[in-house]
Formats: sequence, C-alpha cells, structure tokens
Amino acid sequence: MEGEGHEKKNKEKKEKKDKIKDMDSTKLREKLEKLDAKIDALREKKEALVPQLQAASDGCANADNAAENAGEASKIMQQIEKIDAKMDNLRAKKETIIMRIREIDEPAGTGSHNV
Repeated sequence: MEGEGHEKKNKEKKEKKDKIKDMDSTKLREKLEKLDAKIDALREKKEALVPQLQAASDGCANADNAAENAGEASKIMQQIEKIDAKMDNLRAKKETIIMRIREIDEPAGTGSHNV
C-alpha cells in the first residue's frame, strides 16, 4: 500500500512540474513573488519562536520545572524543524520556477542568467 501512496505523490509532483512548464513568464514571476511572501512569513514565524525556545532552555536550569521546560523546548524545536522543512520545500519550488523563467526568457544559445 505504501507504494501506491508514493506513486501518487510522484504523479502529483510531475503534474505540478508540467503545470509550471505551461505557464508564461509573467505568471511564473507572480508565483515567485507569492513564494517569497510565504518564505518571509515562515521566517518571521521562526524568529518569533526563537525567544520562546531560549526562555524554555533557560528554564531547564531550574530544577523545579526542568522537565516541563524541556518538554516545551522540545515542542518548539519540532515547530522550528517543520518550518525549516517548509522553507526548504518552498525554496526548491522557487528554484524550479526561476529555471523555467530563464528557459522562457532566454533565446536558445544565449548564456545570460539574469532573473
């Protein structure tokens, strides 16, 4: 059964890549701006978690509630790791779009790489 789920996921990825290939440069640039906004929002969310993580880590030094603070720190670290994974995913999508824009904008045989 796991193979079916994996095949479905690969098919969805291929469909998304095909969809990107069919878009024009203007739409791709708009999509790029949206991805940048999402990445910025995730970065802000991560930056907001860092002080919370620091406070929980500092609280681990206090023996009275060290276990509670350690649990809280662990939860915050998991949130940060999820945010990092989402940001990596968005950056990969962004790279795919940038490469496609270059393909569209550059006439065959030129070596310019400006986006």
